[in-house]
Amino acid sequence: MPKNIFLSLILTTVDRINQTKHLIQTIEGQKFDLSKIQLIVIDQSNINLEKEVNTELKNIVFIKSNKIGLSKARNLGLSFVKGIIVSFPDDDCYYKQGFFSKLYDIVNSKNGSRSSYWQFPI
Repeated sequence: MPKNIFLSLILTTVDRINQTKHLIQTIEGQKFDLSKIQLIVIDQSNINLEKEVNTELKNIVFIKSNKIGLSKARNLGLSFVKGIIVSFPDDDCYYKQGFFSKLYDIVNSKNGSRSSYWQFPI
């Protein structure tokens, strides 16, 4: 895993293949350096989501969890985070073109200031 990860996305899902594929496609379609994005997928499905999803993302981690629950899954995902910013997208969300670039610019414009919580509408 590269050391220059900017954003870690923790996605939790249960049996929602099409929604997860769509979310990943919107990430792959960004005009942004995807080596700076880490996607952590906590799969609580009855199927093996990793085998169902075809992706070219390099920084993607699939974690199979038999413990159902959003909070449990997100907490599990936190142990794999490599980014300086963590986000928790739902499996049915998507990212409009330019979102990651705008976020990157906003964070870098803070000139070293730190914030423990930022909220951006998706």
